[in-house]
Amino acid sequence: PNDNATRGDNTRDNVEQIILNNPVTGNYTLRANHKGTLTGDSQTFSIIMDGHQIAPHAQWDFDQIQNLNVTDKAGSDFDGTLAVSGASSVQGRRGQGLYLDGIQGSMAIPPLNLVNPQITLTAWVKLNRSQDPNVAILHNQSNSLSAGLSIQNGNTLAYQWNAAANDPAILSSLTLPSEQWCFV
Repeated sequence: PNDNATRGDNTRDNVEQIILNNPVTGNYTLRANHKGTLTGDSQTFSIIMDGHQIAPHAQWDFDQIQNLNVTDKAGSDFDGTLAVSGASSVQGRRGQGLYLDGIQGSMAIPPLNLVNPQITLTAWVKLNRSQDPNVAILHNQSNSLSAGLSIQNGNTLAYQWNAAANDPAILSSLTLPSEQWCFV
């Protein structure tokens, strides 16, 4: 316990650390194995990564809406266009937010051209009343497939991913309160 840490094969405990002093952009593979016999032929373990940063594919803040246009802050040219009616700038959680009236309010963006099947959709949401069933937060419909986050019966957060347009959304266990900012 009094010795300084050294690099090499750790034979004393169950904690391993990998340090990349000068990492370069690219794909890395982390392979976990063992040196003995495993009971039940498997071992549960955790991986914690630090310093790993992925820039967003697209990001919209609503601080600088100009002529119904919202600039993609990620710099990927996925600029949005607000509907002529039903959408307006309001005080948000941080800076300006986007008010959508639930009838005509929307922001259209071009196709994101995602090549990875994994995606994280996030938004700050503040419901100003109990919502009507099936109100979209983030939604995409292409051909006959539908994907996105929505509010369903009783302010329940729901999602669809590559579902048929008429398939029901999958309900979460999260019910959003009215008049309170929530990160979803």
